[in-house]
Amino acid sequence: MKENLNKIIDISIYAPSGDNSQPWAFKIIDNAIYVYNISDKDKSLYNFNMYASMVAIGALIENIKISATSFHYECDIKIEDDFSKGLIAKCVFRENFTIELDPLFKYIKERQTNRKPYRVDKINKAIINELNDSNNFSDIHLEIETNRDNIHKLANLCSNNEQIVLENKRLHDFLFDHITWTEKEDNIKKGFYIKTLELEGPQIIAFKLLRSWGINKILNKIGISKFVANDNAKLYKQSSAILSFTVNKIDRISFLKTGMTSQRIWLILTKYSIYMQPLTGIIFLYHRINSNENTEKFNNEHIDLINTSYSFMSKILNTGDKNISIMFRIGYADKPTAATKRRKAEFILE
Repeated sequence: MKENLNKIIDISIYAPSGDNSQPWAFKIIDNAIYVYNISDKDKSLYNFNMYASMVAIGALIENIKISATSFHYECDIKIEDDFSKGLIAKCVFRENFTIELDPLFKYIKERQTNRKPYRVDKINKAIINELNDSNNFSDIHLEIETNRDNIHKLANLCSNNEQIVLENKRLHDFLFDHITWTEKEDNIKKGFYIKTLELEGPQIIAFKLLRSWGINKILNKIGISKFVANDNAKLYKQSSAILSFTVNKIDRISFLKTGMTSQRIWLILTKYSIYMQPLTGIIFLYHRINSNENTEKFNNEHIDLINTSYSFMSKILNTGDKNISIMFRIGYADKPTAATKRRKAEFILE
């Protein structure tokens, strides 16, 4: 069984994570995989209270559940109540030869983030129904926004994140520290590969200039950050729909469940050759600001922009007393130019 559990891990690490941080590690004991969060792998301002890492690890756990069926295992997921030691979940496996292969298994390695322009073709109602039916948690809510006017408004609000990234040194530095600029460098570092951003010639030149904080500050004086944000808004508007997840309560377990549900939905969309791109920046920054955690890392203009953007998102999505946990754009598109690579699974020694 240990050999099979190692194989399950090797497949399951093909889960999305912020800037390809891959914040997980594992321990195998008898018939169980213990899943840990490694906090040092994502120290970005987005990852307040490890919420971003919980989404990533939730996606990983969903992959584990799906992959288990390829070995005829039942998988019982036990979420930890106390995350203080980094242990997030215990995945316990039992042989059951009547279990059928989950049809989403074949799409785990095919799933990719696609930052190319999408076609605005409508998504079949049957697919939307399948997405809604895939949610297994009563406290996680999925909204699928297809109204063109609302998509455009949400695109504008989400793109405010790019302005803040280019105006906040800590966010700027975290992004550019993770980017790999050549295939050779990416093979070694396995970071956030520049080609996955789908930049065109002039954009690549500008992006290379922007990695210098000094040059970045100078260009901000002539409005480069707002120009980049507007450019991204145009891209986000080219979507068939905006997916959003809302939760009853803001805590780590809610974000973990969000990650599990969003991964299953992402695999379903992959089955139909529909792509996704996370639009999470403003949402994660809002939850940090709203907790009064490290607000000194942001100036008043950015705090107002984050709060206002989130407030308008909530009104457009009519969330009521629920909280937005994550958002995506979805649509049909050409295949991505490149994919992020996975590091070998890290194991915690006894």
